[in-house]
Amino acid sequence: MNHLPRSLTLLGIAAMSVSAFAAEGEAEKVSVGGFAIEPMGHMSSPDGAVTVHPKALVGVSYNTNVYATQTNEQDDFFYSVTAGVDVGWQMAEHDKLTVSAEYMGEAYASQSGRNLQGGRGTFAYRHDAQLWDASAVASAARTNDPFINTGEQIKHDDFDAAFNGTRTGFSGSIGAGLSFSRRNYLEDSATFGKDDRDYNVYGANLRVGKEVGDQSELYVRGFIDKRDYDNNTLASGAPGFNDSTGYGGLLGVKAKIGTRSGLIAEAGATYRSYSDDFRKDKTYDDKTVIAPIGNLIYRWNFEEGSFLGAHAFSSLEESVTSNAAWLYGAALDGRYRLLEKAALFGSAGAYQLVASGHATGQTDDEVRTTEEITVGAEYILHRGIGLRLKNTYTNSKSKTQNDFTRDIVSLELGFVY
Repeated sequence: MNHLPRSLTLLGIAAMSVSAFAAEGEAEKVSVGGFAIEPMGHMSSPDGAVTVHPKALVGVSYNTNVYATQTNEQDDFFYSVTAGVDVGWQMAEHDKLTVSAEYMGEAYASQSGRNLQGGRGTFAYRHDAQLWDASAVASAARTNDPFINTGEQIKHDDFDAAFNGTRTGFSGSIGAGLSFSRRNYLEDSATFGKDDRDYNVYGANLRVGKEVGDQSELYVRGFIDKRDYDNNTLASGAPGFNDSTGYGGLLGVKAKIGTRSGLIAEAGATYRSYSDDFRKDKTYDDKTVIAPIGNLIYRWNFEEGSFLGAHAFSSLEESVTSNAAWLYGAALDGRYRLLEKAALFGSAGAYQLVASGHATGQTDDEVRTTEEITVGAEYILHRGIGLRLKNTYTNSKSKTQNDFTRDIVSLELGFVY
């Protein structure tokens, strides 16, 4: 689901990349704007150590509710273009460097204020050896991904960096890492100004695992992070968002099930301490917050080019109506290859965001419930050239804020060499 916060999305991506979920025998694919296409060809150095894949995606889309409003909905067509390149360098037997860069532009027919000049870039280094694994990732992005608290497509910049190292022994492993994230909003929301909610997050984590079978292990992981907002006072002079420190721990299992499926299950709790109650109002009573956290991720690659996946999750996120909000939900997703050149894909999920408190005069905590369904089809016109049609439907209801429904229908043509 494209509404998920960075912490949960990055965790899901990392989990799905482990070897327990690897599909055997599938051709190499390159993603452009989220559309994975087998390259038309290969540009490489004479020794094959460096590979280069130019890529592009053009599309036309229709958004039924551009501003995620409950009434007076504004619909519009928009045109999009993505252009970029993926570069891989096998520096040595155990060391690989990858760089991916994409420019992303969106132009609306009538709502020009929603135009986007953005993109994303990622620099990743991986050392993969028998005893020591290490990875370093740095990324930057300018996007308008929907804001989980309201559904608004607010332009923002994200900067992320992480380093992790793992030492593997005869029967287990121990790993540690550091991370940094920054978000900078570029326009106002209905609930805050563009300078009110910019922040940095500094984190550290520790993971200890014990092998229990072929590509399976039990593990425990813990983390700590500190979130600092640039401003703790709103532009109006009212109290703003509070800095906080969080601690968490989980017990988990990673299991390979047969040759084509895998499972990750982890559960624990997180504790977060804020510098004050929300808006410095003690009736919120949310200076400290505790919530269950966890993930249940399953993937079954039942045939080449086809898969079925499931994901249930629980996390603690920042809120705009209180200090924090408990987020939990579940989703199913899959892809079914019809023919050599055609496939259907889709996902369906729901999640709920429950605020950690409310002020005097309010009867309930804010609760937002969101359902999202994506359906689509892909057709490969020629190796390296693909056509994709998809529709994403969102239905979101809130106790104290905006309800909205929205469809975004897109037709896209992708190219990868």
